[in-house]
Amino acid sequence: MAETFKIPYELKNASVPLARLVDAVVLGSDTAESYTVPAGTRFVLLSATNPFWVRVGATAVVPTTEVADGSAPAYVPSTAQMNVEEGAVLSFIRPSGTASTISISRYS
Repeated sequence: MAETFKIPYELKNASVPLARLVDAVVLGSDTAESYTVPAGTRFVLLSATNPFWVRVGATAVVPTTEVADGSAPAYVPSTAQMNVEEGAVLSFIRPSGTASTISISRYS
């Protein structure tokens, strides 16, 4: 008889369902790409093949010096879950190197 295991309560509450709506952005080296959050989207799960930088409402740039005025992009090593506003424009950039693909899972 096969043994079955129950999902721990903490894991079930911390897990996100697999998204039914997923978009993709392909980044070249040192080239910013923008993505407009579609209507009805409240959360996005970003997952990429390589690390990248993201900024909301302005073009993302790879920092080369200290930025202490709140305008730096956020570094995402591989995956991030974010609360977003519909219509917000996200800007992504990848430092030099190979291209990267970002998967954008959308949740309402």
